[in-house]
Amino acid sequence: MEAYLNRSIKEVIKEFPPVEKILDEYGIGCGPCAVGLCLLKDIVSIHNLPADQEREMMGRISQVIQPGQKVQTPRVERKPEAKPKELKYSPPMKTLVDEHVLIK
Repeated sequence: MEAYLNRSIKEVIKEFPPVEKILDEYGIGCGPCAVGLCLLKDIVSIHNLPADQEREMMGRISQVIQPGQKVQTPRVERKPEAKPKELKYSPPMKTLVDEHVLIK
């Protein structure tokens, strides 16, 4: 399983088509993505799934890749959650932004 974590998601989906359906069930639309360069291990961190959903999804994917084998679900390292920065505008820019909001 470890070897598949470092492969692009498109390669994994091509070799194991049911993986695309599993990802779709978790709201991850990697199948129609034209780029598909993300690694399987990065999918979780990119889409920021809760830990319990991550375990469940990776367990299901593990069973597709290595059916019938007792596979310890790999723990994917998460990056610390980025908090949105508070936007601070200069006074002239704030006036323009406020005007734009008013127009909308």
